[in-house]
Amino acid sequence: MATIIGTPANDSLKGSLFDDVIFADAGDDIITDPGGSNTINAGAGNDWITMGSNATGSGNDIINGGAGDDIITDFGGNNTIDAGTGNDRITTYGGNDTIIGGDGDDGIASGGGNDTIFGGNGFDTIDAGSGNNIIDGGAGSDRITAYAGKDQIAGGSGDDGIASGGGDDIILGGDGFDSVDAGSGNDEVYGQADRDILNGEDGNDFIFGDAGNDWITGGRGNDFLSGGEGNDIIGTHPFPFNSSVPEKDELYGGVGADVFRIESNYFAGINDPSSSRDQAYAIVKDFNLAEGDRVGLLPLSLSESYIIEQGDFNGDGIVNDTFIIQNRYTIVNDHVLFVNNLVAVIENTNAATLLAAGAIQVFD
Repeated sequence: MATIIGTPANDSLKGSLFDDVIFADAGDDIITDPGGSNTINAGAGNDWITMGSNATGSGNDIINGGAGDDIITDFGGNNTIDAGTGNDRITTYGGNDTIIGGDGDDGIASGGGNDTIFGGNGFDTIDAGSGNNIIDGGAGSDRITAYAGKDQIAGGSGDDGIASGGGDDIILGGDGFDSVDAGSGNDEVYGQADRDILNGEDGNDFIFGDAGNDWITGGRGNDFLSGGEGNDIIGTHPFPFNSSVPEKDELYGGVGADVFRIESNYFAGINDPSSSRDQAYAIVKDFNLAEGDRVGLLPLSLSESYIIEQGDFNGDGIVNDTFIIQNRYTIVNDHVLFVNNLVAVIENTNAATLLAAGAIQVFD
């Protein structure tokens, strides 16, 4: 083991293949160490720190960047990196790392491994890579990206943009106007305070807008969508498309004047004429006309029409549920087949009352 001590000037310090301790002091320093499990204290200044290499990898390092705009690269191992204050750039490759950006607008990129990342104060850009990661953006308007793996992501305060890939993720937007794309997987998404844009994309998602006027979209899969407080737009899909995969979505508006945006992608029965018409549909659970709730239907084409019926959906013997049925045609074996396909059920709401109030609209 070697102990290397720098000066207040701009130093170039190089460790060994063994476990080193390096104190760089002040100045804009260049610190390199080809291997071993090292402890680095860079001190104040705009430092350039490189641990290991593409060829040799690296050990389990502890790095403190200190004040200044640092560039920190670690090629392997399970590392603990505290970049300190300043606008830092941190890159790790493999290993289960703990990375703290600290104050400043930081850029953090981690590779494979189960990483724990804290952005800290500032407008941070975090690319977590693959692995089961824990990410906290902290204060500031952050941009957070995660890929495969079961990630836990908290945007923190600020207007954050969060995108996760495959895996069953848990995402908290935090305070601020947040935008979330949950990717594939069975995800849990919580918008929390302020107005948010929340997209579940593929998978069976649970999305809760909480406070604020939110725009929530479930995407493919059996989704649970709840607006919470505020005047929310709650949609089953971003746009209509043909699909033979059955799915059922549950929609809750919560308190406020909500718009339930039902995309007519529910064509499972149309694409497969032998199936029952109720293979795929949305269920609006708490429609409240007194609060100003509305239903908006987005057809695949303007040639489609809708039939509004009243019935008993939940089997309680009370005929007070509204059924919205799409009437369109499809081509099967060179023949035109007209079908009625269930699009949505509005529970505990009288169909005649909805129609009289003009609460069902077709978007063009």
